[in-house]
Amino acid sequence: MTAKTSKPYAGNAPAGPLFVYGTLMADEKQQELLGRLCAAVPATLNGYKRHDGIWPYILPDADGLVEGWLLMDLTLDDLAILDDYEAITPQEVEGKTRTLYKREQILASDENGQERTCWVYHPLLEDWEQTWLAKE
Repeated sequence: MTAKTSKPYAGNAPAGPLFVYGTLMADEKQQELLGRLCAAVPATLNGYKRHDGIWPYILPDADGLVEGWLLMDLTLDDLAILDDYEAITPQEVEGKTRTLYKREQILASDENGQERTCWVYHPLLEDWEQTWLAKE
């Protein structure tokens, strides 16, 4: 993967990098949600495995490795928008009030192998329908 650059952002304080591994990797989704493309560098998350249910999610796996991007130029306002998209607070999702993900800090490795503290969205599977989960 090759690093991506973005236009400078106007707005509030930097929020730190966000490790993305699913829909937020897509340029179109970033443009739709944030109105711009984010600067991004390839990254990996060790000790997790990606699952592809109705939405992508990660779960701990001692032997796992998840490839993704570190979005580097996010503001606190951007994170608020992405938190809403990821349903980290209760909201109506497919006819029921649910909280789908939580945002936490974690260590990911950038393309140079340097560990970086970043945000990541973890699933709250207790609010997910069984039909939304990946089939093993």
